[in-house]
Order: sequence, then structure tokens, then C-alpha cells
Amino acid sequence: MRMNKNKLAQELYEGWSRVDVAFRLRILPRIAKSGVSAAQFEVLFALNHFGKKDVAIKDLAELSLKTSSAVTQLVAGLEKENLVKRVHSKTDRRVVHVSITNEGLTRFHELYSMMVSSVERTIVNLSDAEVREYIRINNKIAENI
Repeated sequence: MRMNKNKLAQELYEGWSRVDVAFRLRILPRIAKSGVSAAQFEVLFALNHFGKKDVAIKDLAELSLKTSSAVTQLVAGLEKENLVKRVHSKTDRRVVHVSITNEGLTRFHELYSMMVSSVERTIVNLSDAEVREYIRINNKIAENI
């Protein structure tokens, strides 16, 4: 007998929650030991991953799923470490653009490698086909969110 969608959705949510908690408790603290918070790493990730130079704070907030005020605070901390730089728009002084510095790019790649290695250890007991299927399904679900 097939489970109904509601029961499957509950099980999926519980699975996501377990993964999220484990990720936050076991993997993200490794990033924090480097002097960059998990939230700051997400900003660096957004800047690097989306390959954009001079991203407006508003757009960076959208890319990193944070509020503009939260991103402004995170960027201030990253700027103190010379990992990003802020520049006011030439056409609208109210708009602040952020770009990743060379030092920020180097640090990001170090942290990203650490993150990928951590994830690699979590999938060691899965076949390549299972990982590909998980990625496929994950992307399909993301399209519906």
C-alpha cells in the first residue's frame, strides 16, 4: 500500500531536519574555527558562486537568503578582515556594492575545500548513482520551493 503524500512529506521534513541539525552541529563549527562565521561564509559563497562583481547589498541579501541589515553587518565584519570591499554606486550613493577581494577569494577557496571534504566524508557509504539521484531529486524539489 502506498503512503499518502502528507505522510511522505512529514518523513521528508524530518529527514531534512536531521541533516540540517547534523550539518550545523558537526560541519559548520569547522568553518567558525577559521575565524569566519558560517553566516559570513554564506556571503562569501554567494559572492563567489554567483560569479558577480560589485553585488548590491540588496541583491546579496536575496542571494544569501538574509535581510539587508544582516548582510550589512556580515559585510562589515568581512571588510575588517579584508575579505570583501564595499563601494558606493556611482549613480546612486544609497546603493552599496560588495565584491570579494583576492584575500577573500583565497580564504573562501580554503573554506570551501574544507566544506567539500566534510561533505565527502558524509557520503562515503553511498554509491555514485545514489549521490547523483539525491542531487537530481534535491534540485527538482528546489525548483518547487
